[in-house]
Amino acid sequence: MLSTPTQKRTGILVLLLCLAGILSCEKDGPECYVPLLVRTGNAFIITDTQYIQVDTMPQRDSLIYVYSDSVMRNAEMKILIDTPAYIVTGTEQSGNLMHIALNPLRDSTRYAFRADTASSIWDTITYYYTPVSHFVSNSCGYTFYYTLNGVKTTKHILDSAAVPQANVTTDITVRHVQLYFKRNF
Repeated sequence: MLSTPTQKRTGILVLLLCLAGILSCEKDGPECYVPLLVRTGNAFIITDTQYIQVDTMPQRDSLIYVYSDSVMRNAEMKILIDTPAYIVTGTEQSGNLMHIALNPLRDSTRYAFRADTASSIWDTITYYYTPVSHFVSNSCGYTFYYTLNGVKTTKHILDSAAVPQANVTTDITVRHVQLYFKRNF
């Protein structure tokens, strides 16, 4: 039988071991609450010519262009380089913006695009960029930001593309690429 002081020491030792075990289960650092997902925002814009009044007849002027946002709720983009194919369907709630991922291990990514999932007409869009490693925090680690160097497209339903904002970060409100469509695509 153990004496009373030895029992107290053993009890304190067991209590300290339990406390050390509980404290060792704590996480190493705080959780990451910063968004790490970096996507390129693509806006859809219709290109049309403007009507002008000549004498009493309205006529279409081929030199004056009008640009308006287009809603494409059933648009689809499919990555063409990596396997398996990464498919993005649908757009943001407004219907005129679609976010896609870029590959940080390459300097370009190619997507197939169609304006409606019921259509069989596809365009190819190639994004040229420079990936840059970006430190977020100790708890979150690193992510990749991109600098868009250009965009090339085929011209089946697309008219052209422009890069109004080249810096791609975690801000999802930015329109990085504007895709222009002809009026009657």
